[in-house]
Amino acid sequence: MPRISDFQVIERGPQATLTIYSDVELKQIHSEIFESHKKVAAYIQQLDMKPSGPFFVIYHEFSKKSVKMEAGFPVRMERTGKEDIQPSHLTSGLFLTALHLGPHQEIPKIYTEMNQWLEQNHFKTTGVSEEIYYNQENSRVKENQLVSMVLIPIEKLET
Repeated sequence: MPRISDFQVIERGPQATLTIYSDVELKQIHSEIFESHKKVAAYIQQLDMKPSGPFFVIYHEFSKKSVKMEAGFPVRMERTGKEDIQPSHLTSGLFLTALHLGPHQEIPKIYTEMNQWLEQNHFKTTGVSEEIYYNQENSRVKENQLVSMVLIPIEKLET
């Protein structure tokens, strides 16, 4: 049961974040995401703050062997970084979104569906994709209960 929502076009304003930028081998993505989540969450707590939204990953670049990604949390106002945790921001603009239920390894199927929607509805992508992870696998949440949102920045094609 991968996609659990219709596709939606949303507009989002800019958002301050604290993130870790990584260039990681594909086979290490899951562990890198887990470590980034843990480190950024601990730093935000150390600042006596709470995230202003769920954990996210922006996928800047894929190759056959590695991925350049940025993982972190939105925060209410820009803060200074520490070591590999740095201030950044979520970009503003129009996004095509869809919710996914299930293992993260199944999310690529949604990208295929989104690309078809973009073509059929005369839109094109304008940047890099983002995934928001609303929960994490643990003793109470099983892999098939993971909820994620995929966001792709878009603009309408000239017709």
